[in-house]
Amino acid sequence: MAHDHLEVERSWVIKAVPDKSLIAHSVYHEIGYLFHDPGELRVYAKKLLDGWKYGITVKSDGDLARQEWEDKEFPEWAFNIVWPKTKTNRIYKTRYYIDIIHNNIKLLIEVDEYLENCEDLIRMECEFPSQEAAESFWLPSWIEGFEVTNDSRFKNKNLARLSREEFKALKNSKL
Repeated sequence: MAHDHLEVERSWVIKAVPDKSLIAHSVYHEIGYLFHDPGELRVYAKKLLDGWKYGITVKSDGDLARQEWEDKEFPEWAFNIVWPKTKTNRIYKTRYYIDIIHNNIKLLIEVDEYLENCEDLIRMECEFPSQEAAESFWLPSWIEGFEVTNDSRFKNKNLARLSREEFKALKNSKL
């Protein structure tokens, strides 16, 4: 079933995946971008315990807040037709999920450990119920990093276009 909403999200580059005792579960993701300016259209595959699940997402441009439409029940046959078109615009990552309470609001922290062309990058995202909640959030003491919410170079759609060498140059300039 498709879902259309305003996504309010902040992101950080962090030094390490948090302690395994904090992680609720993890999922391997493969994401391919069909276009990325303006906005983005991507397809994805997630490896779950019961097999692969496929989805499609459209997002508007933006930093802290942007429109998002997602269908988490994209047919495998359709994914297999579209996936080859994303060959030079892909991200591979393992996502770790961590539940926290901040200012009496239950939040889900998603930590992405990138593979392939962006290996060695660890990025944390957190979605919020409102812009006010996002602006009042501070990093838990067990996370060390810097915010990249407003840095377009660290958006997945832009990371997907980088070669390994281009990512190393970005990493050396920023990290």
